[in-house]
Amino acid sequence: MMDLNNRRRRSVLFVPMSNEKALSAVASRGSDAVILDLEDAVGPEEKESARHNLRPFFDRKPTATVEWIVRVNDMSSPWGADDLQAVCACAPDAVLIPKVNIAKDVIALRAPMNSLSAGKSQSGQ
Repeated sequence: MMDLNNRRRRSVLFVPMSNEKALSAVASRGSDAVILDLEDAVGPEEKESARHNLRPFFDRKPTATVEWIVRVNDMSSPWGADDLQAVCACAPDAVLIPKVNIAKDVIALRAPMNSLSAGKSQSGQ
C-alpha cells in the first residue's frame, strides 16, 4: 500500500473497470492517482463483470508509484455491498464513496469494511 501522507496529486485518471483496453494501458498514462470506477462509468449490465475485473487487476497491479483508488456504487444501490466486498479483498490505496451527504454516510461503512478486511486477514488471503 502506498504512503498517502503529504502526497501531491497533480493528475487523477478515471478508468471504468469494464473497459479492458483502458485498464491495460493505465500504467503508461503517468497519472499520480487512478480511480478504478465501478459506479457511473459502468452501465448496469456491466456492473458484475467490472467488479470481477478488480481481483485480476490488483493481482498484476503494474506500478506502486500510482495511488490506486476504487470508486464503488452507492450502498443503497443493488451493487454497493458486493462492490465493497470485492474492494476489501483487493486492498486498494483508497475507496471512493459516492453520494456522501453527511458524516454518517462514511461512518456507516467503517464496520462493514473492518469486518471484511478482518475476514480477509483471518483466511490468509
